[in-house]
Amino acid sequence: MRGANRDFNLTERILLIILGLLVVGAAYYYCVYLAVNDNLAEARSRRESLETELSGVQMYNARMLRMQEEMDALGAKAEVSRMESYNNSKAEIALLNDILVAANQYSISFSGLSRNGDQIRRSFELRFTANDFETAEAILARLSQSSCRCLIGDMSCSSVRDKEHPEAVDLNLVATFYETMVGGTPDAGLPEDGGKS
Repeated sequence: MRGANRDFNLTERILLIILGLLVVGAAYYYCVYLAVNDNLAEARSRRESLETELSGVQMYNARMLRMQEEMDALGAKAEVSRMESYNNSKAEIALLNDILVAANQYSISFSGLSRNGDQIRRSFELRFTANDFETAEAILARLSQSSCRCLIGDMSCSSVRDKEHPEAVDLNLVATFYETMVGGTPDAGLPEDGGKS
């Protein structure tokens, strides 16, 4: 056991210091540097994910604001339709006659009433000829945006051979006026609840 108390020479001390520095450096690299880099990479990834999500939310909000502005603009211009009380047929026929003044010719055929609870549906077929597509479009817009609630269903459009009006169009459509029994007076023409459609 002669070498147990031996002093290290200069070279051995330098090597031990270098070895100690290497151990401390390796411990720092594995325990601190790599952990911090992993945390930074995870934080960058989370930030990118949040930025992408924020961008999506901002686009959604911008779209919602545009839609709200468009709805506000339309609401300021358009007449709001309402569901009239049963029996509103005279007003609906007067409305159709008023709207169809712009048509060259037209025919209307009502197909009867149907009832579901307090809701009454008055379906009809409409055929009309207009001088051009713009006139036909204006007639349809007035019908669908009228004060009486009206839903346009199946529709077909074809051109008409007319020397006077070369752009004339013929439209056939099925539409429905909606009424309510709230405030309405039942009569002989009113079908039973769940009646014919």
